[in-house]
Amino acid sequence: MDVLRTEPGGYLYWVDVDAESVRLVRPKNFTKEIPASEQTVASMKKPYPTYDALWTSHLDRHFSECGLVSTSLEHAVINPAYTSLHNVHAILLLEDFATSMLDPGSGRAKGLYKRIAKLNDEMKEGVGLLNDYIVAVGQKAA
Repeated sequence: MDVLRTEPGGYLYWVDVDAESVRLVRPKNFTKEIPASEQTVASMKKPYPTYDALWTSHLDRHFSECGLVSTSLEHAVINPAYTSLHNVHAILLLEDFATSMLDPGSGRAKGLYKRIAKLNDEMKEGVGLLNDYIVAVGQKAA
């Protein structure tokens, strides 16, 4: 976090995904099974030993620990009309994870590519992933 370059009295803000808010959006009367979408939502909320998926909910505290004053944390609720944009983002994020963070030839990467293909099929039928955002703001002391 680049607090040092923030001018005294200036503000630093951070916008990030609210992992706790990730949810599925389905068309009315949709009854098909959607395992890839459900698995993706569950994995986004899953706590990892080395990574707290809900770390963004602590940003205001982190800002305070970095010496910022007047910190606040707000939730920006996203309109379901933006679901298709979030779908594209989710698939790109999973592809990036599969190619840059996993060994591309590993079983985990191959499994993730299979899930991406199934997720894409489910999204073509109108299923979507949607999340809200967390906005953290802090002011550097004058």
